[in-house]
Amino acid sequence: MFFPLFLLLAGGVFLFKGAQFLVHGGSVIGLRLKIPPAVIGLTVVAFGTSAPEFFLSLSAALTGAPALSLGNVLGSNIANVLLILGCAAVAGSVIVPRSTLVRDLPIVIAATILVALLANDRWYSLSASNVLSFRDGLLFLGLFSVFIYTLLVEKGMDGMHLIQHFRFRHAYRVSLIGAHSIPKALLEVCVSVFALWFGAAAFVRALTDLGTLWQVPEVMLGLTVAALGTSLPELATTLVATWRKEGDIAVGNIVGSVIFNTLFVLGAVSLVRPMPWPLTLNTDLAVLGAALALVVVMLWHGRKRREFSRGEGVVLILGYVAYAALLFGRFAS
Repeated sequence: MFFPLFLLLAGGVFLFKGAQFLVHGGSVIGLRLKIPPAVIGLTVVAFGTSAPEFFLSLSAALTGAPALSLGNVLGSNIANVLLILGCAAVAGSVIVPRSTLVRDLPIVIAATILVALLANDRWYSLSASNVLSFRDGLLFLGLFSVFIYTLLVEKGMDGMHLIQHFRFRHAYRVSLIGAHSIPKALLEVCVSVFALWFGAAAFVRALTDLGTLWQVPEVMLGLTVAALGTSLPELATTLVATWRKEGDIAVGNIVGSVIFNTLFVLGAVSLVRPMPWPLTLNTDLAVLGAALALVVVMLWHGRKRREFSRGEGVVLILGYVAYAALLFGRFAS
């Protein structure tokens, strides 16, 4: 009992610090090589915030726990939309840029619908198996590439505007503090990759052991413990941005993380190994869809300023509490 809990804690620490080291070291390398800041923001920094979800999902898939991998991605998205956005709204003013509202948020909704359509093959053929296949992974990564290319073309390859649009400015600024030489930065990147992989492997091992010990389904652990653990970088970045009166960065970081989780993480993991889709995850997809609909209603409900109030933040947090209660009810039954 003690050893799995120790692995869980150690894995979470390695995932969190590994993501920080990856962002810092990779950004320093890009800076020293005079790579455009926009490219750095959309690659190193953006990937760094989703690195815990990616490494944990990949490790779970390779060790034969695809339900844990899928639950991690879906649970992280729900936590981003309800819990982290709610905490940001309670912590301070959160104003949503128009570009996020009219383009990024619809992309999140469309990507969620696409997951439902591709994962539920039996909706079209009773003889088929519900699975995210290699072909589905290619489609996800293709759409992700189009999304990144569109942003690069629109904002330009040689300025900070793209980073500001994608809301990784705070993480990028922090990553350049104490910039050092390329060899040291390369060493930091190597250490970060090792820390992320070790943390992911320890986290997955701990969750599978605890699942066996407590008789909890892997998908349930992915939706709860794994999702909350890998969402810590997003929570930290979002709260710091809110406290610094950069509420637009907070919202963009959340939306950007959901896009990365859905299109990049699911796509990449599906290429490595087909992911059988448990029917129970359709309920969680519906919860995510309802959460996104609630966010849209809050933003469009007769308001000139696209801003979340503290009261609405409380509603979002209570929504996550209700979702957690729903999960507990499903497990208890």
